[in-house]
Amino acid sequence: MSEFTLDSGAKLVVVPAMFKDGMPLAMAFIRALKKAEVDQNLEIEEALDKVAVEEEIISKTMACSTRALWNGRHIDDALFDDPRVGAQATSDFPKILNIILMENLKPFFPKAFSASTGVSDAATSQGQK
Repeated sequence: MSEFTLDSGAKLVVVPAMFKDGMPLAMAFIRALKKAEVDQNLEIEEALDKVAVEEEIISKTMACSTRALWNGRHIDDALFDDPRVGAQATSDFPKILNIILMENLKPFFPKAFSASTGVSDAATSQGQK
């Protein structure tokens, strides 16, 4: 479990998804890297930036979000549609997506994440505890 404080002040808690959801994300990530012809020498964070907007990556990342919490609420369509908090949650969406993506890819690519200073710097700047 990892905790983050987003720029909005909201707390994001990410528990990696179940294998059945994480593995399809990892495979989609590999396909997206190949499709985008991403340079193999890029830091993992740069590679994520290049493919995170792919529709399949977004869809698979959202499938991995079921165990994550934004200010104590599950991350799902109802959160973003809630008139009380939806606007704030929506403004946090790019960061939410990026953090959930990173946290769910780490178990599949531990060497890439441990060797990357870019990813660890990003987590620190986002308030990882």
